[in-house]
Amino acid sequence: MIASARLRPFVRTARASRHVFTPGIMVATRSQQKNKLAMTASSTPPREMRTFKDVASLISFKELAALKPEHGTAVIQLALIVDISALEREVLERLLPALLTLTPNIIILTLWVYPPISTVSFARVPLPSLEVIRTNIPHRALRPFVAFHPTLRALDIDACGRARRCGLSTLNIHQVNDISCLVSCVPKLVHKDVERLRVALDDTDVLMSAAISAFPISLHRLHVLTVDFAANDKTILRVIATNMPGIRNLKLLERCKANRHAARPWTDATGWCAALKKLSQLDQLVVRTNGVLSTPDDRKAERELFHRWVGGKQLHSTLRYIAVWQRYNDRDRGVISEWSREDGNWKGKWTEAPVASGFAMFD
Repeated sequence: MIASARLRPFVRTARASRHVFTPGIMVATRSQQKNKLAMTASSTPPREMRTFKDVASLISFKELAALKPEHGTAVIQLALIVDISALEREVLERLLPALLTLTPNIIILTLWVYPPISTVSFARVPLPSLEVIRTNIPHRALRPFVAFHPTLRALDIDACGRARRCGLSTLNIHQVNDISCLVSCVPKLVHKDVERLRVALDDTDVLMSAAISAFPISLHRLHVLTVDFAANDKTILRVIATNMPGIRNLKLLERCKANRHAARPWTDATGWCAALKKLSQLDQLVVRTNGVLSTPDDRKAERELFHRWVGGKQLHSTLRYIAVWQRYNDRDRGVISEWSREDGNWKGKWTEAPVASGFAMFD
């Protein structure tokens, strides 16, 4: 299986650049067009990765793959990231079944179309190698596609749509061990075999700790967790430790705006440290926050705080690395504090005004 960790997380609020396909006036004969296409096919080698940002380029590739099938069968990662007009929506819904039929060896499929398409005309196109689907298709429309592809191992999905109940909630997806979704749907989708989970807050007032507490089961096989949290979600770490005790990599991303000096979950240092100890297999902790851990530039106070986090005199048995991006939204981009353990000794370093591209772990 191709691990979905290879995929960079989507920024769910971003839209693709608008490219509108307008059928032009035919200025070449059909024979001339075919000859030009044949020349393109012979001079362009097949590629494993294909990304399309407008419907016109998608049509061109479909014609290319129909003429030279090896261009379609070579594709294992296919991505369509595009804004569409009403006319393009009809074209796209007719085009996708043919396109996927020509690319039967896809392993990773990304369909990020805005506005989201509400019908899945390609649901029953056989894709026997498909493992990862990333899409903003509403879940009720996506349901037949997921049901028809039992090889799926990873779902990266956006908003559920207008339905009151998640359209995937009654579907058996126990073969899917990697899930990325919004907080409103996650309690209905998780199951005991999930190994990787990423959960984003939505526009409701649901706290992440409340959503996790609503899980029907504890996730003992989960070892990688990334969640959004609000500054006032005081019990987030304790709830995670109770329901997901086997986590090895934990990432906490603060989303809701709060005053820099407002209380955070770690303000209760005793409860925070106790929860960390309960995560007995934890290897890495990454936190991104708009707040601060101590008085700015007070390295001594921060060292003392980290010392408590890692267990004080009785060090955490498995924890090896902690990174905290403080004042993340500040104009000066804040500071990243990193602590790592080598040969039993913890050592810290600080990066002022960090550049996001150099710290992908905070995505």
